[in-house]
Amino acid sequence: MAMRTSLCELFEIEHPVLLAPMAGVSGGALAAAVSRAGGLGLIGGGYGDAAWLEQEFDAAGDARVGVGFITWSLARQPHLLDLALARKPAALMLSFGDFGPFLPQIRQAQVKLIVQVQTLDQAREAVEAGVDAMVAQGTEAGGHGGARATMPFVPAVIDIAQGTPVIAAGGIADGRGLAAALALGAAGVLCGTGFFASDESLASGAAKEAALGGSGDNTERSSVYDVARGLDWPATWNIRTLRNGFTHRWSADISGLRQNLKAEQARFNAATAAGDTDIAPVIVGEAADLVHRREPAHVILQRMMSQAEERLRHLSQMVDPIKRNERMSKLKGSCLCGKVSFEVASSFDKMFLCSCDQCRQITGSAFASNLFTAADQFKWRSGGDDIANYQMPGRDISKSFCRTCGSGVPWSSGDGTKMIVPAGSLQGEPEVAQMYRTFISEQPLWSSTLDQVEAHEGFPS
Repeated sequence: MAMRTSLCELFEIEHPVLLAPMAGVSGGALAAAVSRAGGLGLIGGGYGDAAWLEQEFDAAGDARVGVGFITWSLARQPHLLDLALARKPAALMLSFGDFGPFLPQIRQAQVKLIVQVQTLDQAREAVEAGVDAMVAQGTEAGGHGGARATMPFVPAVIDIAQGTPVIAAGGIADGRGLAAALALGAAGVLCGTGFFASDESLASGAAKEAALGGSGDNTERSSVYDVARGLDWPATWNIRTLRNGFTHRWSADISGLRQNLKAEQARFNAATAAGDTDIAPVIVGEAADLVHRREPAHVILQRMMSQAEERLRHLSQMVDPIKRNERMSKLKGSCLCGKVSFEVASSFDKMFLCSCDQCRQITGSAFASNLFTAADQFKWRSGGDDIANYQMPGRDISKSFCRTCGSGVPWSSGDGTKMIVPAGSLQGEPEVAQMYRTFISEQPLWSSTLDQVEAHEGFPS
C-alpha cells in the first residue's frame, strides 16, 4: 500500500515516514532497514565522532539514507558536515541551534535540508531561509525538545509554512499517529520511540527491555542527563527519558548534582557500561505505551502503514453518513461454482484479516479476510441445501462451504445476530467501517513482506 504525500515526492520515498536520527540508536543498519521498507532512515550524527559516522554510513550499504546532526554541536565540529555531504545523503536534518551558517554548503552540495523546530519563531526562520522541509516537534517526543504539544503545534506550523512540507513529530509511534498527523495537514511523520526497540536499533538490550516495559506516564523532561554526561546543552531544550532512580534522586536538585558531579559521573559511566537502566538513561517519549515487542524495522513500518490506511478509511466513512446510507447498495456473492449465492448490504461493521494458525489452515492462505454485518442485512438467494458446515471439536471455530466446489461461504455467528462473509466471495467492493489485523504474532515470515514482492498483472514470463 502506497500513500503519496508531498514528502514522498520530495524524497522519492514510498511511505511518508522518517526515522528520527536518534544519537546512539539510529545507526546505519536501522536507517537502511527503514529506507528499504519504503520510508527514509536518518543516521543519528550525535555529538560528533567521525570514525563512528563513517562506520554507520558503511553499515547502511547501498541503501538511500540521510543523516541528522545536533546543530550547536556540529558548529564545534564542522568537518563532520564535510564527511556527511561527501556521502551524498538523501537528506540532512539539523536540530537545536542556528542552521544558517551551514545552509550555503548544504545548498552547494545539492542535498535536501530538513530543519526541526520547536517554536513558531523557529519555523518562520526556516521558511524564510527556504529549507526543503520542517519537522514540527512536540514536547511528547523522546530526547531533547521544547514545550509545545504536538496536536496544536503541528497545524500552527503548517499555517505559516507557505507550502513547505511539515513533518509531525512527538508521540507518534503507530499508524493511528500517522493518520492523525496527516489529518492535521502534515506531509508525514518523524518517528523515534517506535523504532527504539527494533532489531536493528543500536540501543542496548537492557535499554530496549526497559522501553518495552515503560509508559508515557513514566517519562519526564529534565536536564539531569545533560549534566551527568557533561553536555552543555542550551537551556532552551531539555531531555525526555524514562524516570528511574537517578532522575528521582536528582531532577529536583540539579545544583546538588553539579556539586557531586565527579562521583555521580563515575557512577553514571559505570552504570552505562553495565546496562543498569536505573541509572543510565532510556531515551524514549510518551509513545512508549505503543511499543510492545522487539521486531524488525520493516515489520514496524508495514504495520504503521496498514494501520494508518485502516484509520483513514474509517474516517472517510464518517463523512456525510446520511447521504452514504441513502446510496447504500446491495452486493451479490457466491461460491466458485455458483450454486450457493447470496445478497448483502454493501456496508459492513468491520473486517478481520486474521493470521491465526486455524484461519490460515481454513483458507489455505496467508490470512482469512472476513466481513461482519447484521443478520437482517443478509439474504440467501440460492443453494441453501448445498451448504456444509465443519465445527472444530472443542473450539469456537467453524467453516461453511459449498458441497460441490468447496468454496467458503458466509456463516452465522453463534448468537445469530451477525453474518460473517468471506470477503473473496463478494462480487464488488464493500464499504468497511473498521478493519483489523489480528493474531499478527502468528503471521508467517513469508507473508510479512508481501509489499516488497515483485508484482505482475498475470503470471510472470
